[in-house]
Amino acid sequence: MTSQNAEKSSAKLDTKALRQQALKRNQTYKSLGIGSYLIPLITLWVIGFLCYACYISFIQKNEDVSADAIVILTGSSQRIEDGIDLLRNGHAPKMLVSGVDNKLSASAFAATYNLGPKLMKSITLDYAATNTAENAQEAKKWLADLDATSLILVTADYHIPRSAIEFHAVLPNMTIYLHSVSSEDDGVFPLWPFKAKPKFMLTEYHKVYISICRFLVARGTYLARSYNIQL
Repeated sequence: MTSQNAEKSSAKLDTKALRQQALKRNQTYKSLGIGSYLIPLITLWVIGFLCYACYISFIQKNEDVSADAIVILTGSSQRIEDGIDLLRNGHAPKMLVSGVDNKLSASAFAATYNLGPKLMKSITLDYAATNTAENAQEAKKWLADLDATSLILVTADYHIPRSAIEFHAVLPNMTIYLHSVSSEDDGVFPLWPFKAKPKFMLTEYHKVYISICRFLVARGTYLARSYNIQL
């Protein structure tokens, strides 16, 4: 009997200890205010994503504008085809294809898109850029040589917001016209209401926040230099 009573007493103590630990955790969460800001953050995330999704769904191609240059960000053949059509139709005299695979030579590029020597003279292939931020940096160098003040930026619809932010960050005085290339899904997600695949949209949406931070730093630096403020 004594042994059984001892076991019962020990079990009660263990249960009481667990309850006290749980109570302490709840008090800690309350003191940190986790519940008070978690729901607003989730709400803001959802609203932000819906705004992003609606924006890329309704953005126009800007097919009637002209500029000093065209910049294509690689990723799909349709982007390049759209850019070549703009070049052929006289929307700009020069075109940069940024982020070209190192294995793709200029001659192979010309053969793939049926480009003659005359048109190829107006096209520059950039092999250095490997991401959107580098696309913007390489385009900046190329545009400086042209003394360009305006460009048509060609990329996929879901990629447009981040691309625009990155390019505005390094080219604050450049007029940028956005040419959105529609990305059709392949029917794998029939209930998904948007054209781009969920994984592309969700990945790009989170990358937009990183680009915004980079943009704010770049713009702050630009303004500081404009007003001769020492950082």
